[in-house]
Amino acid sequence: MLGPLTEGAFDLVDAAGEWLPVFANAIGGLDDGRHVQILLAIRRATQRWQHEQGLLDARGKTEATVLSERATSELREQFIAFLGHDLRDPIVSIASGIHMLAKGTLIQRGSRVARSRCR
Repeated sequence: MLGPLTEGAFDLVDAAGEWLPVFANAIGGLDDGRHVQILLAIRRATQRWQHEQGLLDARGKTEATVLSERATSELREQFIAFLGHDLRDPIVSIASGIHMLAKGTLIQRGSRVARSRCR
């Protein structure tokens, strides 16, 4: 330590052997030049510790949710890319067929259908 310690969080063991989180605050100094006087206040930190644990748990769940959402988003983007690629080939083939039909000799109705699909 490089300076005075005025407060801290500690885990103590109670009479039943259970861990007890506490906060301690201290002030002190020399009272007559020879004796050190220290005033120490210790209070339970159980509720604060439970609150901090709850925050840490919530943070972990949030981080897991974010990772899951990122993975889902990446899969969605890959699916859309594959879908676009897989649909492009049949559509190009159909359009090419229609163009070929429009150039050939067809009955009047077939020619009209081919022209309407080439636009």
